[in-house]
Amino acid sequence: TSGNVEFQVWNYNRLKNDFLGLVTLSAKEIFSGGNGPRTLRLRARDKEVDELIFQNAHALGTLTVNIGGVPDVDPAVAREAQRSAAAAASALPVEQAKPIEVAFTVVSAANLMERDGGGMFGTSDPFVIVSDGAGEEVLKTPVVDDNLNPSWEAAKATVRMKMSPSTSGN
Repeated sequence: TSGNVEFQVWNYNRLKNDFLGLVTLSAKEIFSGGNGPRTLRLRARDKEVDELIFQNAHALGTLTVNIGGVPDVDPAVAREAQRSAAAAASALPVEQAKPIEVAFTVVSAANLMERDGGGMFGTSDPFVIVSDGAGEEVLKTPVVDDNLNPSWEAAKATVRMKMSPSTSGN
């Protein structure tokens, strides 16, 4: 896989799931950021159709993802790599310019929008769908009932994907 990795947060509902927010990471962002946890701000979809999400796009919460398998690079080269995907690829040893297996673990979310019930004590039943650069679903976490600040068990929320550090993306 190359290109972007997308994390969509949804609220489970028997009749129709409700969108809560998304995060997209490009190969450039993944390879220039190194390994470890990243807390990322959720955003609305492009051309958002859900009026509630559109109105609250500034406050959709965060998603924490742990990334592993990214090769270590010299810090000075990493700074340059943040400016260009080509530099990110050239920062790696030649044998690592080919696709690398990167692990993504969905750790937790915080301050999610409530979509079940209403009023002061409303909650959501969140789950996360991870999609690869081709838009294929590669992971769906379990649903966490009644929780606006859920966390997921690593064994059930980790996916490994081949990614190319030389792939540009925004």
